[in-house]
Order: sequence, then C-alpha cells, then structure tokens
Amino acid sequence: MAYDIIDVKSARRALKALFRYFRKSNRGVANTCRILARQLNMQLLPHTDWRWQYVHQVIKGRLVASTKLRLAIFRLHEKIFDGPQPTLRRVSILAPIGFVPSRTLVMTRARTCALRTCQRSFVPSNPSQRFHSPACRQRSRQSKRSKRRHKYHTQLAFVLRSISSRRRIKNQKRLIVLNRSVNLDQHERSL
Repeated sequence: MAYDIIDVKSARRALKALFRYFRKSNRGVANTCRILARQLNMQLLPHTDWRWQYVHQVIKGRLVASTKLRLAIFRLHEKIFDGPQPTLRRVSILAPIGFVPSRTLVMTRARTCALRTCQRSFVPSNPSQRFHSPACRQRSRQSKRSKRRHKYHTQLAFVLRSISSRRRIKNQKRLIVLNRSVNLDQHERSL
C-alpha cells in the first residue's frame, strides 16, 4: 500500500476495524482504546505518545487523525490483517564514492545509533555494529568511562570516610582508656 496518499476516511475505517479486533466482550471502550493506542505508538520510530482519548476521538469522528497516526494505523492494519510484508523505502547511505553502486537494493534493516544523543538511522556494515560512526562510539566510551570514574570515586570516598570514622572511634576509645589509666594513677598516688 502506498503511504503517500492516505485519506482520512480510509484511515478511520481501518481504525474502526482495529478497534473491533482488539475489543473483547469484557473489555470496555477506554481499555480497548488504551491497548490500541499502545499498539499504534509502537508502529513508528521514534515511538510516539498518542493517548487513548485521542484515539477514541478519532474513532468517533470528532477529530481528524494526523498524518503520522494515519501511517501508524495503516501499518498496524497491514500487520494484523494482511500479514507481514516487506516495506521498502528510499534511504541515503553514507559510503565512499563508488563503494555502493547507484540504484542498489540493500536488504537489511536500518538501525538507530545506540548513542542516546544521536539516534541517527544507519545501515550496519556488520551485524554487531551499534553506532553509526566512530565518533559516536568514542563519545559513548568516554561517557561510560566518566561514569565508571565517578562511581569509583564515590565508592572510594565512602570507603575512606568509613575508615576515617573507624580510626576516629578507635582513637576516642584509646583516649578514654588513657584518661582512665591516668585518673587511676593519680588516685593511687593520692592514697
């Protein structure tokens, strides 16, 4: 199905069919809309956050579905009723000139960069690739290193504080014992 031309009426029809599919006899309208909204939210990346009230208003015809919601509706409708079909889309690949011939069909899933601040989509060159560039990998290593350093130093400070408090308590006990012995010596001398 072409996602470029998604009209509002067919999106509403598909949403009603999805609503009937998720509706159980003991489940109310609100709970069904919650489940449906959760399923629709997972259809797009980055995940969206449509509330059940919005989905309910679209089903009732009081609100018009946004373009993203219509896209998510059709994707979920295809998954449930038509079965899994490969979706093709045009992507640009960053590669050295001549490395990938033009009009090449890349048969792999695009991933998002594992660095939280980046989230860029890329096609991995090997199955274990997590970052889209060496710079992102380096930034991730630096942040992990600084977190480990911070954790180590906080643990070290805790240990040092506990050691110093133990020393302080030991010294106080020694002083008490010394004071008692000095007091006893003075008492014996006075006798």
